Amino acid sequence: MTDDLRYDVRLVERMLASGRLSREEYQKYLDSLPDVSSKSVNVDPAWEGDTASADASARKKARKK
Repeated sequence: MTDDLRYDVRLVERMLASGRLSREEYQKYLDSLPDVSSKSVNVDPAWEGDTASADASARKKARKK
């Protein structure tokens, strides 16, 4: 199994339970990941999409009528 799959978030609990990956190994992997928190963006859950695109789409539909 490739290392990529050993650390896959969807499989890691299974890997730990089966002994294919130790908690120490996993923690070492997590500690080695770069900090990319400065690249994060806050998302407004009420946002429904690009308003400019929505406005353009509404104008296009209005012209077809």
